[in-house]
Amino acid sequence: MKKTPLGIKGLSISLYFVATFLLILGLIIFLIGYSLEKYASQNPDANYYGSLGNPVLTIFLGISLFFIGILYIFIGIGLWKGKRWARTLFVIDCLILILIGILFMVFANTLAGIIAEVIITMPSLRWVIYLYTKYKDFFED
Repeated sequence: MKKTPLGIKGLSISLYFVATFLLILGLIIFLIGYSLEKYASQNPDANYYGSLGNPVLTIFLGISLFFIGILYIFIGIGLWKGKRWARTLFVIDCLILILIGILFMVFANTLAGIIAEVIITMPSLRWVIYLYTKYKDFFED
C-alpha cells in the first residue's frame, strides 16, 4: 500500500471538517423547516412565507446539505486511500466551486468578488492542478 502524501492527508482532513459542518448545518436547517411546516399546518392563516421562507424548500435545503456532507466524508476517505473515483468527484466539485466563484466575482459587489476569488476560486483551482500533476501517481483504479 502506498503512503498517503501529506497534502492529500491535509485535504482529506479538511474535507472531514467541511463534512461535519455541512452535516450539522443540514440537520439544523432541516429542523427549522420541519418546525415551520408544523407551525404552518397548525396555523393555516399564518403567512409563513415571510422572512423565514418556505418550509418545504427549507427542508429540502437541509436534506441536501446533509447528503453533501455525507458525500464529502466518502470523498475524503477515497482521497486518503488514493481512489481515482474520489479524485474525479472532488475535481467536479472544485470545478462547480470555481464556476460559483467566477459568478460571484462578476455579479457581486467588489468586496464579495475578492472574497469569492480568495476563498473559493483560487484554492479550488490549485487543488485541481495538484491532483492531476503533483499527486497524479498516487491515485489508482
